[in-house]
Amino acid sequence: MNPPARALSYIASLSSKQVRQYIRKYGVQAVLAAQQAYAQWRDGRASKQKEQTYKSIEAAIPEIIESVESKEIRVVPEAFNSSAPFIAKFQGAALVSIALALLDLSAAVKRVGSSLEAIQNELAVANVARIQGWVTDGFGAHVYRFVRNEMAQARNNQAQAGDNSGEESQGGQQDCFYVWHPDTDWYPVFENMNAANPLGPQFGGYHRDLPTICMRMRTDRETLVQQGRGPHGRTATFHLLIPAYKPLVVDYPITFHEGLLPLTITGQRHREADLVWLDIWRAGELEGLNLRCVGNLPPRDNIYEQTARVSIVAGKLGFIVCAGAAAVFPPCAPIAMPAAASCGTGSSFASLGAMIVSILCARKEICILGNPIMFTDEA
Repeated sequence: MNPPARALSYIASLSSKQVRQYIRKYGVQAVLAAQQAYAQWRDGRASKQKEQTYKSIEAAIPEIIESVESKEIRVVPEAFNSSAPFIAKFQGAALVSIALALLDLSAAVKRVGSSLEAIQNELAVANVARIQGWVTDGFGAHVYRFVRNEMAQARNNQAQAGDNSGEESQGGQQDCFYVWHPDTDWYPVFENMNAANPLGPQFGGYHRDLPTICMRMRTDRETLVQQGRGPHGRTATFHLLIPAYKPLVVDYPITFHEGLLPLTITGQRHREADLVWLDIWRAGELEGLNLRCVGNLPPRDNIYEQTARVSIVAGKLGFIVCAGAAAVFPPCAPIAMPAAASCGTGSSFASLGAMIVSILCARKEICILGNPIMFTDEA
């Protein structure tokens, strides 16, 4: 007989109505102190430019408010983040609603390419269920075992690290685990198994919405740091586990806020092919990001970047033609040589400008996961 499941509690982030109440209470400064303005200031912008940023955000306040959507998330009993400080931190976060596109099977195969094309005919749920071993007990049981195995592996790694250094192992306490999967029908089986045999305090929770679970992770780390828990705070490794029985392809450029790092994202494989694919902007430049069984989509073509490449090629061709004309027919040298110099210089400036625009346009389209708008009573 299965033991009764412990009652689950829920916490919710701020809603647009609550944000309006904060603004009425504290004024516009509550919004100007939001993460967007802070990021501009943190990047070392000049004071005058910072004031202009404040003004632009103030003008966009109505749109910002309307984009705020309250998110509800379960609190896992006895988890490290189930206490009042962690709950209060999440409740004080207003998450801007972000639509992350998940591709269906046919579109995913086209977007990813050959790595999924080779196993396309095997990707029926029944086949994957048989291989992953959850035909009878459900996908929730597979998720539970997946989390348990990853936690056990982290503990073993900690123990080995302790043995190699001659120091006492911390038993995996530097690792915190979370789960993201877009479905919810696996929740009951997973929750019953976790109630019977708890995964332990290092299991931080799960959610169907990727931005929401990332916001939970960031507020958890901030609370750990504020509590001064040493390795549990700034240096703790967060693990985002993504179980999969079919391709999960996020077809939207994303990156991860520095507050989530160090972060290990672990997906799953079928027939040596990754089932989880993300579009992480400059993933190789994120220090502390580790991808395991997760593919990174190739960047999409950018029209401005293409323009830059065309201008570079055209400029070089123009330079070669003009210089060649001057060499073959010396009388045209007084005209050809300045034209060649103009082609070279002009193409350089044009390509540089197009490259800058392409970078700026790409950044504007990138979703920074774990980047909420924060409101506190000290606003």
